[in-house]
Amino acid sequence: MTSAQKAKITGLGYDDNFGGLDLSGCPSLQSLPSEDWTDDRFAQPDRTGNGNDLKEFIRQQTAEHTPPTTVHAGGCQFKVFFRDNVWHGDGNVNGTRRRYSDRDRDALLSKLGQVTKPQDAFRALTRDEELQVIRACQSGDRLTGIGLYLAFSIGQARASKYDSPLEMMHDAALVPIMDKCANFCWFHCHPHALDTPQWHSYKNRILAGRPITFDLLDAIWMRYQNHLDNESRTAPLPQTEAPDEPEETPRESLEKLNALDDNEVDDLMRSARQQYAREVRAGGRW
Repeated sequence: MTSAQKAKITGLGYDDNFGGLDLSGCPSLQSLPSEDWTDDRFAQPDRTGNGNDLKEFIRQQTAEHTPPTTVHAGGCQFKVFFRDNVWHGDGNVNGTRRRYSDRDRDALLSKLGQVTKPQDAFRALTRDEELQVIRACQSGDRLTGIGLYLAFSIGQARASKYDSPLEMMHDAALVPIMDKCANFCWFHCHPHALDTPQWHSYKNRILAGRPITFDLLDAIWMRYQNHLDNESRTAPLPQTEAPDEPEETPRESLEKLNALDDNEVDDLMRSARQQYAREVRAGGRW
């Protein structure tokens, strides 16, 4: 018995000199057995597992007895059920049937939430897709060009949600792609159209945020042509400088003087004296 245990029972009148005290009914006063207390004649304790098999059994039994449920994720409806030891999710995403599976139900629900996240209503066309639209517009079939552009950008799955093209045109989320489609197809339907910053600035100022149509672009283009004509008429003519006359050589000046008669010489001298007098009065000469 340890000294600590002796101290616990001192109040009971325990004395080592007068017999022992039966402590078999007091577990708190008994020493714990060491690791070598096991008896080899009996089965040894199993320390290799942590109850994983039991947990898996409980999980499987719970899943098998869980009836199919309907789960809504991102506006889409899925039927979630357990079969062949796997959780399954079956539903429609953007008009297309999708099936997903996972061993864990929570992981499956997380996967359904990821695939149904809201995405952009449209995407940019690839170069090959743009070329198909351009060829249709250049051939004069603008309706086919518009249909191809919207089919490529919006996607057939989303377009099938609308009962009519008019309903699709009234969807405010598609206004940006409708404007892009009108600009792109109108430009390639008109070989005389310009793609310059000045044209786009003028066009956007007249549009003032209104939805774009072919008729509206045609009217703005005619107005822009008048604007260019007015600018060209009011623009000042470029000033052209007269060519410099070649400077006379001394020989040429002497020949001119010799060709003068007496009266012309007197007039030249008089003009020179008057010019000299003016410069003196102005302080140009002394």
